[in-house]
Amino acid sequence: MQWEFKELWRNLVEWVNSIGFPLEILGVVLAVLAIVVSIGLHFSARKQSRKNHTHILRALNSQKADHAFKSPKSAEAAELEEAVKKVGQSPHASPIDKAIADAYSLQKAGETEKAIEQWRSIAHLMEGVDNRIAARAWFSVGYLLSLSKNPIKEISAYDQAIRLDPGNSAAYNNRGSVKAELKQNEEAIEDFDRAIRLNPNHSVAYYNRGNAKVSLEQYEEAIKDYDQAIRLNPKYSAAYYNRGNAKVGLEQHEAAIQDYNEAIHLNPKYSDAYYNRGLAKAHLQQYEAAIQDCNEAIRLNPEDSAAYCNRGLAKASMQQYEAAIQDFNEAIRLNPKYSVAYYNRGLAKPQLGRIDEARSDLQTALRLAKEEGNEKLVATIIDALHALRQIDHPETK
Repeated sequence: MQWEFKELWRNLVEWVNSIGFPLEILGVVLAVLAIVVSIGLHFSARKQSRKNHTHILRALNSQKADHAFKSPKSAEAAELEEAVKKVGQSPHASPIDKAIADAYSLQKAGETEKAIEQWRSIAHLMEGVDNRIAARAWFSVGYLLSLSKNPIKEISAYDQAIRLDPGNSAAYNNRGSVKAELKQNEEAIEDFDRAIRLNPNHSVAYYNRGNAKVSLEQYEEAIKDYDQAIRLNPKYSAAYYNRGNAKVGLEQHEAAIQDYNEAIHLNPKYSDAYYNRGLAKAHLQQYEAAIQDCNEAIRLNPEDSAAYCNRGLAKASMQQYEAAIQDFNEAIRLNPKYSVAYYNRGLAKPQLGRIDEARSDLQTALRLAKEEGNEKLVATIIDALHALRQIDHPETK
């Protein structure tokens, strides 16, 4: 390129000399031309740079960002990879572009602490310069803190993202999710409300708001949110599953089974859906079918203590007490603090005349239920112990 400019200059000088054009004027013209070219190249480079980091940040800050990080083979992850690759190959990439690409690379490599520090540096550097970039950096800090199970700092990071970019629906959604994990469900719902107002097509926010409402036993309102999530994403298996759970809360077991069926159709390896479908079938006294669903849940997840416990319940309902106790044993082996499994085993053993063992199980269940603060279960166990005393001493009322 340098040679072409020299050749152009020589030809231009010869042409000017041939027509007698003042060389001084030519110098001024060329100086102006050089400035214009320089400015054009500068803005072209800035435009390309802005295009690069906009591409990366759009991927990082979308509601699909979590999915990209959690699913390395997803389309969202591929978009991030392509954006980072373009920055690495671009000679015009700005320092902030490179910093963002480096932060993502650290994140992908599992160097969480280093990635957090890099994102924080970007956030502090860009605040007041480009608050949207700073907000997106804080968003990534929040996501990474979720991996280290630090909810207080995670909420703080999303607070910063929202402060700098109040229109960031993904930050509201993620902050709401953390609050829900902390059982701050009313506050979580407020965040999901904001996320939905900012982005009415935010299916995940509807889903999360439904989960928070289920925790508050607002089952009918929760079902409305799951309906919206499914309308926006008809292949949302988790939304079908949790809508089924909400229907169970309303004792609508047959309708719940239909939702579990759809969840399993969309995700044949959905062990929780098999387990809960089995539980719904047990409520309808379809015990054989319930056992089959628990079998499948256990096959998919052999460490699922709840599936063993509920299979045991179905067997006990069919008066298969020995087989039921074996399932309760396995549930307790997998989870030694499983109060419900001790309680159920304590109810099954008297049917085989094992009164002392039953009493011991019920007392253990009572202790664990008190530790959990499960007052409803505590009252139920006390009633069972009273009934057991009557078996030992019929004259006792």
